[in-house]
Amino acid sequence: MKSKKILATLLALSVLSTSALVGCGDKKEDPKGNESGKDNSGKPEMDKEQVLNVFGGEPQLLDPTIASITTTWEGLAPIHEGLTRVVGTESGVDKIEAGVAEKWEGNADSTEFTFKLRKDAKWQDGTPVTAKDFEYSLKRVCDPRVAAEYSSFVAPIIKGAADAIKLTGKDDATIDAALEKVGVKAVDDYTLKFELVQSTPYFLQLSYFPTFKPVQKKAIEEFGAKYGTEADMTMSNGPYILKEWKHNGNLTYEKNPNYWDKDHVYLEKITKHIIQDSNSGMQALFNGEVDRGGVSKPEWVEKFDASGNFDIKKTPGYNVETLIFNPKTGPASNLKIRKAFATSFDRDQYGKDMANGNNIPGYQFIPDNVTIEGKSFQEEAGKPQYTKKLVEEVKDPKALLIEGMKEAGLGDDPSKLEISIHMRGDNEFCKKQGEWFQNKWKEKLGVNVNVVTSQYQIMYEKMKNGEFDIAVGGWSADFDDPSNFIDIYNSDGGYYSYLGWKNADFDKAITDAANEKDPKKRVELYSKAEKILTYDDVLVTPFEHGLTKFYTRKYVKDFKAPGLADYCMDYKGVYIKGR
Repeated sequence: MKSKKILATLLALSVLSTSALVGCGDKKEDPKGNESGKDNSGKPEMDKEQVLNVFGGEPQLLDPTIASITTTWEGLAPIHEGLTRVVGTESGVDKIEAGVAEKWEGNADSTEFTFKLRKDAKWQDGTPVTAKDFEYSLKRVCDPRVAAEYSSFVAPIIKGAADAIKLTGKDDATIDAALEKVGVKAVDDYTLKFELVQSTPYFLQLSYFPTFKPVQKKAIEEFGAKYGTEADMTMSNGPYILKEWKHNGNLTYEKNPNYWDKDHVYLEKITKHIIQDSNSGMQALFNGEVDRGGVSKPEWVEKFDASGNFDIKKTPGYNVETLIFNPKTGPASNLKIRKAFATSFDRDQYGKDMANGNNIPGYQFIPDNVTIEGKSFQEEAGKPQYTKKLVEEVKDPKALLIEGMKEAGLGDDPSKLEISIHMRGDNEFCKKQGEWFQNKWKEKLGVNVNVVTSQYQIMYEKMKNGEFDIAVGGWSADFDDPSNFIDIYNSDGGYYSYLGWKNADFDKAITDAANEKDPKKRVELYSKAEKILTYDDVLVTPFEHGLTKFYTRKYVKDFKAPGLADYCMDYKGVYIKGR
């Protein structure tokens, strides 16, 4: 249950630490000597033919200013490089590396950031990429005549952006004057300065986001509205160029000879096959027509596991699935009843029955891979697992339910309790999921729960109107910070504030965290808020976190896809050995 409103979570973020304010991308230097698996140049040993096949969705417009969906961002990633790059790591924590910018720094209160650009960055036509390209591109995002959907993303962050964006319908002179005041400036050809609305110490993590990537003014002016609609109407500054685009067929990328770090770009060609049918995609992966893909269906998982042809990586999702209780009306407005329903089903068994074991049982609200200052938030908090603690403490959920029913004036017979669960959709999975909860609660509590399936938007409207008892909800992070999850329940403007739940201690904890500079204190405050949400008040109870199995052919090496921002995978450093 989530709209892609990144700005809502960004606004709530606060100080990470001064280590995020000053950074320098490590310049890649060839190792000395003949290391194992590398030749004397420092390059890995690889096949003569360097070709990779993947599958994905059809992009819309390959223009980072206008792009707003994942399939388009994925199509842009190999051809547009931002100030920084993001890569995945074995630990699962994404790593920010230098892109067009060589180094960066923020001022003491994180209201200004300055990026120093490398002088060897070029567009595919050989002309230099400069700070003026970034200034032009970001002001284009803020230009109401362009009507970029993700202008709302930068509006609360960059000084002057909101004032320019709201001028829809105004004359050109008025808009141009407002754009001049937007807080992104090319100090010189290779120095870019940002002035921000408020303290934004997480700003570095925005520097690789697609909306912040540059476009070439000359190309935009040449192609106009057709820019990004065909392969020959794009202009790359990334490791690859888009050579061919057969709409709803495939996209073919080739190595960019003018990329600043071309010596570390090993693939000569990448073909992204547009495959709409999931079974066709699985067949293509199994047959070797494509080299990597995510697999979730049990029958396919079994086949891929048995083949022995793939490196298998389970990637935890930056998400949580929950049961949300109505705190204002109906049976779930009683705390004991909420606790009884939250503790009367087995989360591990749910994973086996509903996800074939391809999930992470949800004993905590914030996932393990969410970090503060590069360290797992849950590890730093001491792995409290408040939901597990609650389950262990409630020895007899049915007895607790009856206590709650008596308090609420609902009698003492669970079989007569009228209560429903609203599913997030009306497809077969949602029906099966609803029946699973229904059966478990019948078994453990003796309650005959009514399962309501409906289209998501209908369910969402019922929740907004308070017409529900229990609902299946969830959240997928746009940004790597605990606030991305916790703040959605802020009674003052949080995504779920319409539930009418208000806890002063909870609101204070997240407000204090938003103004706290000490990362340890931020951990304490967000952990306190999580405890209130899932253990003290039990407004929600988590039951699973996502886990995707990715299958990569064994001959594909160094495929370091980011975890959170997987749409930023640019294929730099990937190579083929032993096909």
